[in-house]
Amino acid sequence: WVDDINRMEITRPWYWKQIPFPFHFYYPGKFERKAQALISVIHPEVEDLKLKESYILAEAEACISHLATRLDRTPGPYFFGPSPSSLDALVFAYLGPLLKAPLKNNAFQNHVRAQPNLARFVLCICQNHFKKTYQEFEQKRKKQEKEQAEKQKSQDLDFPHSLRNSILAAIFATCAMTGYAVSIGLISVSLRNK
Repeated sequence: WVDDINRMEITRPWYWKQIPFPFHFYYPGKFERKAQALISVIHPEVEDLKLKESYILAEAEACISHLATRLDRTPGPYFFGPSPSSLDALVFAYLGPLLKAPLKNNAFQNHVRAQPNLARFVLCICQNHFKKTYQEFEQKRKKQEKEQAEKQKSQDLDFPHSLRNSILAAIFATCAMTGYAVSIGLISVSLRNK
């Protein structure tokens, strides 16, 4: 809720779509005010919102680094060994959406992705406990990537022709406007024979 880009392009639209009609006018703003009030309580000495954002980001990055270090010290794929615990569920609840969400401003997301053991941890939980959902998500992601690649390829192939098409359209529009101006008498053309 602190980052302007993610708040306006990801968070608020997502809440808008998920909350039913009359309530989506009220609740996203309420959630934002509540989050900003919590941030003000945590950092009352800082007035600037951008400075608060940088403090929170630094603390979150330190927390992620500590979690990654703790996960490295365990023999199993989870924090307390071979079977999941409530800490694993809590960490997954935060890291799963963070790693999978298409954030516009992804500085923190990149920091989490830079910890390969945390990415493996989220992947392990997704594959072991959410098999069907994970497979659907991966199929959808691959389909979107393929569509994007095809769209980029068609744009690259269309590039040389787009300039030609623009020039032809401008010439045609100029001829049409000139013809119209001549037909209504705005421009008069006199032909003289010598």
